[in-house]
This record gives sequence, C-alpha cells and structure tokens, in this order.
Amino acid sequence: MPKKPLVSINMVVYNGDKYIERAIQSILMQDLGDWELIIVDNGSVDNTRFIIEGFSSDERIRPFFLSLPDEIRSRNCALEHSQGEFIAILDSDDIAYANRLMVQVEYLNIHKDIDLAGSYTDVIDQDGNRLYTNKYPETSFQIKWRLFFGTPIAHSSIMFRNNIGIKYREGYQWSCDRELYVRLMGQIEFANIPEPLVQFRVHSGNQDNLEKTEIQKHNELRILRLINSQYLDLLLDTTIYETVIKCRRRSITTTYDLEVLSDYLTTVKINFRECFADTKFKKKILDKDASAIWLSWNILNEEGLLQRAKAYLSAPHLVDLRNGIGFTVNCLKH
Repeated sequence: MPKKPLVSINMVVYNGDKYIERAIQSILMQDLGDWELIIVDNGSVDNTRFIIEGFSSDERIRPFFLSLPDEIRSRNCALEHSQGEFIAILDSDDIAYANRLMVQVEYLNIHKDIDLAGSYTDVIDQDGNRLYTNKYPETSFQIKWRLFFGTPIAHSSIMFRNNIGIKYREGYQWSCDRELYVRLMGQIEFANIPEPLVQFRVHSGNQDNLEKTEIQKHNELRILRLINSQYLDLLLDTTIYETVIKCRRRSITTTYDLEVLSDYLTTVKINFRECFADTKFKKKILDKDASAIWLSWNILNEEGLLQRAKAYLSAPHLVDLRNGIGFTVNCLKH
C-alpha cells in the first residue's frame, strides 16, 4: 500500500491556462517533497486541461476533471481526495514560495494548539511584479476579532490539519473562505505566520464584476448576521451590516455612515470583550486594534467623503461658504 503524503495541496481551477503552469511549478520547487497536488478542473473550456495533463509524469499530481463550473463542489472534491496529514490551499493563479510547505508544517508541528495557519502574502500584478505585502493579525484571538469586520486570513495561504473535518458550505460562492472561518471559529484555533509564503496575483480575471459583487454583498450580509448572532447573541438591523459592507468597498460618503460604523465597532467590541477577552492583556489588544480599525476605515473612505464635501460646496443653493467649510472639516475629523 503506497505511503500517504505528509501534505495534500488543493488547487481548484476554471479557465486558468494563463497562470496555472506557474502555480504547479511553484509546488514542484518546494523544499519539502512529501506532498500530493490535488487539482480539480472546474469545467474549464480553455487549454487548462492540456496544461495539467502535461505534468502527468509526476505521480504526486492527481487531477480531477468536473464537467460543470461549481466552485464549492470542486473545493469539496479536492478535500475528499486529500490523503495528507495536512492540507494546504493554493489558488491556480497564485505562487507558493519554495519554503512554504516546510515552514507551515514545522509551525503546526510545534504549535499543537493551532489547527489552521495562514501567512502574510506578497501581492503581485498579472506579470508577476511585486506590488506590496499584505500583513494579517497573527494570533487566534486577533483573527477571531477581525472576522467581525473582514477576512483576516488569505485563503490561498492556509494549511490545516486534515482531522478537523473542514468542508465548504454550498451557497457561499466567492465568500466560502470567510464563511468557513466564521463557522469554525468556536471550534478551532487560527494563526498567521508573519512572513510571506505565497504570492497573491491581482489580475483582470479575479477582479469583481457586477454579478460577482452582488453575490458577494449578499453573502457578506449573511455572514455578518451569522457571526454576530451566533457568537455575540446580537441581532442588529440590516442597514448596519449594509454600512459595514459599504465601508469594506470604500463606498462611504456621509458622516452619518461613519457614525453607524462607530456604533457598530463599539457594540461588537463591548460584547466581544465579554465573550472572548478573558485577560487584561487581551482587553488591551482589543482596545488598540479597535482604534486601528477605526483609523483604517476613515483612510479607506477618505476619497468618498472628500467628494461628498466638494459636491456640497458646489451646490447651487449654498449661501454661506462657512457652512461648507465647516462640513468639510467635520468630514475630515470623523
């Protein structure tokens, strides 16, 4: 009976012929060689299958070809066929650094209390040029706190223990990673390794279109309801969650929206402190990070607020210029 690999890498692809060869090569170049690569072709109609089959001489690469595009089904298919003690995710347009598997396996072997570990990521453009580094909160406490406001773990960077029973939930297309983290946050412990182990590629194929944006907004709304009701016993008005989503998309244009965000941040912090912050040290971290979130929200939405202020100043009914100036100052203060 063949020996089971130490790590199973899951790669799901749909029409990825432009980048998948480089992604596969990054796995072949890993410092750790005890792995299998599960590739699920999600119904591609380009040259993806031809490229995958070009690696058929390496028995560690195990492709599966599905007939219809279905992201969740494809991800679960990869999980079901994973034999390794650890499972790692790598998207077909991203690149793993050569030390990625080695670093994560060593980390999880040392930190037995951690079930799932991500890492920082280097963001690259479509040509592979490095743009910047995305840094994420490192401790499980910080990650769980940040899940109330966004996705603090890069999905393409994660490695987790095969025995924790991960399965993606149907109906959360393009948001299945955050739904997974939220669903499991009461059962497992997270971490982010503070070094880039993956290059995350930004290109036209993974940017939001209208349909994707609307589906993501709908799913984000469901996730915000879920995390607040399940873990903090909070039943908040839908308009509050919609404002949080607007903020994440840099669409805040009024100081009233910022007031709503401020109330949400305060409410979540107070309730999260009671449920999760069981030490003075954690309470201190929570206060500091809440301030950082508030600052980042203001910076992210500064352009929209300034445009709103300029529109106000140019309004034909404007009589007293000082009112406009006062409004502008108020926008910047909040």
